[in-house]
Amino acid sequence: MLTSIKDECAIVGIGQTEISKLSGRSELQLAAECVKTAIEDAGLKPTDIDGMTGFTLDHVDEIEVARTVGIPELRMFSRMPHGGGAPMSLVQQAAMAVATGMCKAVVGYRAMNGRSGARYSSGVAEGPETTDRISWGWYMPYGLLTPACWVAMHTMRYMHEYGATNEGMAEIAVTQRQFASKNPIALYYGKTITMEEYFASPYIVEPLRLYDCCVETDGGAAFVVTSTERAKDLPHKPALIRGAAQGSAFDQEVMTSFYRENITYLPEYDLVAKQCYAQSGLGPDDLDAAIIYDAFTSIILFQLESFGFCKRGEAHEWVKGGTLGLDGRLPCNTHGGLLSEGYVHGINGLAEAVRLIRGTAVTGATQEAKMSKVPKKKTKKTQPARRKGPSPRGTSKVAKQKPKKTGAAVATPPAALRMRPVIGHDNQAWWDRINAGELPIQRCKQCGTLRHPPRPMCWKCQSLDWEHVAASGKGIVYSYVVVHRPEIPGYTYPLVVAVVELAEGTRIVSNLVGIDPKAVKIGMPVKVSIEDVDATLKLPLFRPAS
Repeated sequence: MLTSIKDECAIVGIGQTEISKLSGRSELQLAAECVKTAIEDAGLKPTDIDGMTGFTLDHVDEIEVARTVGIPELRMFSRMPHGGGAPMSLVQQAAMAVATGMCKAVVGYRAMNGRSGARYSSGVAEGPETTDRISWGWYMPYGLLTPACWVAMHTMRYMHEYGATNEGMAEIAVTQRQFASKNPIALYYGKTITMEEYFASPYIVEPLRLYDCCVETDGGAAFVVTSTERAKDLPHKPALIRGAAQGSAFDQEVMTSFYRENITYLPEYDLVAKQCYAQSGLGPDDLDAAIIYDAFTSIILFQLESFGFCKRGEAHEWVKGGTLGLDGRLPCNTHGGLLSEGYVHGINGLAEAVRLIRGTAVTGATQEAKMSKVPKKKTKKTQPARRKGPSPRGTSKVAKQKPKKTGAAVATPPAALRMRPVIGHDNQAWWDRINAGELPIQRCKQCGTLRHPPRPMCWKCQSLDWEHVAASGKGIVYSYVVVHRPEIPGYTYPLVVAVVELAEGTRIVSNLVGIDPKAVKIGMPVKVSIEDVDATLKLPLFRPAS
């Protein structure tokens, strides 16, 4: 019985479109282009592919991509969730399918118009009663709407715990821009930044500045996995898959796991690191370079610590002095990463990892400093015309016309409101107590465990019997962020959002009001104030305790 995928499979083909701010084509076309290129790069034909795997976030499904590219039959297809956690999951899915004999060759892909289409920096949209939207309801009303906000909350606590400053994150941003400046496919090809420019850049969500955040782009990337035996007859040096892992640790809430004992790192990183090292038989000292998911500079710090390159709380110092540069201990994201090549949900980093193994990384991170054989689509220098229809932010552009003179008054548009929480069976009672002017905490009737956010079952004893008790309303600031950009209608900026640790031991996310953002400190005492933020929404806000 197969007990490991180590060296059973290899990545034999990679494909990538150009990175741009405006692709001028559909996400289906982007997907088809990068998949076709990956298959050709592998020395295969569409008829050789019998498996596909992609993202749940993709707007084009694998069946339509297969149909478009000319793949006649699929024996396996799957989609993996959770955004940046998905690229390596695709590798795992493909490797398992090939290693078990389900498929002979599997394509993994991601394509997105992440700049000209829907943008993650625009904030979470309202929607139906799903578990993720119920979860977002604990953050949306307070303006904690974007991935930058969520990561910044972890980062602020990390900086407080370990005395970190922005210096280490600045070094990461500058180093990766240097790599991108030498990468013709990168959005920032030929463009570097200095430490001074980093610190002069505006805050997006304190403590994260502009250059701490990935660049939103259009693009696509794909890869092909087949057996190691078959790879021997294909044109490129195979990138052997020695380990691939997924992980979700206790009390995870995707990117808003603010209720754990320690939020200065993500236990999921520890979990997958242990799996990868165990599967591969390798350790930190065996690794010469790294491709690390870098939607934000600070999460590189968390991952370096979890993968054992330095101790917990030391990464912000470890990265200084060129550690992650070409001549450093661990060249990292040698293509420029999501920060500077472009954001394609991390799958473009996988393409660079394969180039590093082949010796074809364009930035010279391996012995052969030549461009990968993955062809770059030729485009005209002029930007393609924008398609008619809704603009990326969901509004339509209308030609300016002089208003016609009529006797009717022009209606004033209604004022924008804060985003509303999705109310369902599991949180209705909590919001009812808020509307009655009381801050509640859910308590298990069987074992007495307090929990927030509310859940239908006690995680400790699995009881379905629960009640709400009144909280004291007193607490301290456990972590906080100051949101500056983007400015979402309905909120006033700069906006302070905090994780408050209540006297009872549970935590809650809310706004801090009645205080200058510059005066907010971790550990400061606060007290709750149930307030009408508009005519139809009450929220528990927090003010400094006298």
